[in-house]
Amino acid sequence: MRVRGSHTGNCSGLLTSPVAIGDCADVPSTPSATCDHAHTSSSERDAVRADSRGFTLVELLVVIAIMGIGAALVTVTWWRGDPSGREGALTRSALTAKARTLAVARSQHLLLEVHDDGQWVVRGAQRTTAVDTVATGRLVSDPRLPADAPDLPASFQLEIDPLGSCRPVSFSAAPSDAPGRAFDLTQCRWGIASPGSAPDGAS
Repeated sequence: MRVRGSHTGNCSGLLTSPVAIGDCADVPSTPSATCDHAHTSSSERDAVRADSRGFTLVELLVVIAIMGIGAALVTVTWWRGDPSGREGALTRSALTAKARTLAVARSQHLLLEVHDDGQWVVRGAQRTTAVDTVATGRLVSDPRLPADAPDLPASFQLEIDPLGSCRPVSFSAAPSDAPGRAFDLTQCRWGIASPGSAPDGAS
């Protein structure tokens, strides 16, 4: 005969034993007999902790997403609002070299336009189907030129073919009229003219 409540002393130590689960139901309600309640409370605490960790991760992802959207909006606004600074400041020599490199790399006829205010743009030439803007920026004076030598011509257009040769479309002054300047149409290159020297980059 089994005595009711005979497993009172062993109940707290038999949580992992299959046979102890049924015996605990017969034990009077004492601190040592709250097996199922303790097990349930532990599971609930674990679930709460898991939910808290997941909620924190979601919050972090939302914050990162908001920051990314904000950065993208700021970048687009700056790009549209300051087109003259997209490619930075270039000297005339660096600009023509850049335009030539772009034409060769894209295998495309490009048109380089420099305006009187120093703003420049490289875009697809009219003879192509793509009339797109490739790059924009502004000119700066070449520090190698004498201070009293104006950096002429003030405005001009050059059409550059995919092989890197260029053809003047319009000049406010002929390239040869620029003091201290030499210009090579074949290489599409400006240089500093001095006795016995070749244009920049020429060998």
